[in-house]
Amino acid sequence: MRPCCRRPGKERSRSPEWSDTGERGECMGSIFPYVADEALRHYDPAYYTHCQVCRNSGTRVFTAHGTATLAGGIRKKVYAACAGCIQDARVQQVDEWATDPLIEAYVQGYLKGAEPAAVRQLQSELKDKLRRTPHDPPQVQRTDWPMCCGDLTEYTGSPQKRTEWQALTQTAFGWRRGEILKPDPGDEDEPDDEWPEWNRWLEAFIPVDSGDELPSLGAFAVFRCLRCGKRYWTFQCT
Repeated sequence: MRPCCRRPGKERSRSPEWSDTGERGECMGSIFPYVADEALRHYDPAYYTHCQVCRNSGTRVFTAHGTATLAGGIRKKVYAACAGCIQDARVQQVDEWATDPLIEAYVQGYLKGAEPAAVRQLQSELKDKLRRTPHDPPQVQRTDWPMCCGDLTEYTGSPQKRTEWQALTQTAFGWRRGEILKPDPGDEDEPDDEWPEWNRWLEAFIPVDSGDELPSLGAFAVFRCLRCGKRYWTFQCT
């Protein structure tokens, strides 16, 4: 694992109960391998003063929306847990019903022709990795985590400006439940203000004349493959 080159950045608030750890970067996460430190969000301690799984206080807690098995075999719905409880897979993520089939389908294609045992092993490994990862990307419909080179990609952040979104769709691959959309630089003769009419995944949601501050019709999430460096984006409307 490469050492993280995390850059310090001022703390910003996305909403009253959230705080960020800094600016976006291109480093492997030091706490969670598939969430860059610069994109990792933790709950404001004023809202969650302790881990809902182990009950420890005085520690940062992260997104962990699911069901945890507590002492005595008691199962409880939780929303926030410390890094240790998430890393130990003590929370069954609420949307595994959606992510498990996507992982299974991806691995079947990636290991096409391989022995069934190898397919099942990789499927199990990827499901386990995602369970040990906070589902931080802004995906309000369902978690849709891109995969590449037989592994999960790393979530690196969410661009907020129209210019960032446009550059992203022109240089990175779109991902939607296993379907991949190649980067589309557009026609050289096409004026920039026509974006995103030529992008079939976005044209219905982002008005051409919306300016740089895009309306709250959805959100982008950016990922990168830790093996080949290829970048992916997802977009989900609200």
